[in-house]
Amino acid sequence: MALRKIAPTTFGMDGEYWRIAQTNVDWTTMMVHVEVLQYVDEKARRSSMSPAGSVCVDIDLNALLGLKMPIESVMDIGSVVYAVLKTYYPFFSDAEDVIDAGQSKVELDIA
Repeated sequence: MALRKIAPTTFGMDGEYWRIAQTNVDWTTMMVHVEVLQYVDEKARRSSMSPAGSVCVDIDLNALLGLKMPIESVMDIGSVVYAVLKTYYPFFSDAEDVIDAGQSKVELDIA
C-alpha cells in the first residue's frame, strides 16, 4: 500500500508516490515515529530509485485508544498506519490510496 499525492520535492520537481519506510514504537512514551518516503512516481519506487523526499510523523498511540479498527490480519497494520496518516495529518488528508494485490484498505471508525 502507498499514498498518491502530488507535492514538490527538495529537488524542484513534483513527486506523487508516498510509501511508509519505517515505523518505530517507543513503548515508554506510547509514541510511534513514522517515516514516509516520497518518490517521483510508483515506477521510480518499484525500480529501487532513491526517494526524492520524506516526511516524518509522530503518532500518539494514546490518542488512538478506543478507535474501532477492523483488523483481520497482521498485514492490515500497515493499512491502519496509512489510515491514521490520512485521518489525523492534514498534509495527507486528500491523498489517494494505492492498494496492491492482496492488500486491503482499513477504514477507521472515529465516530
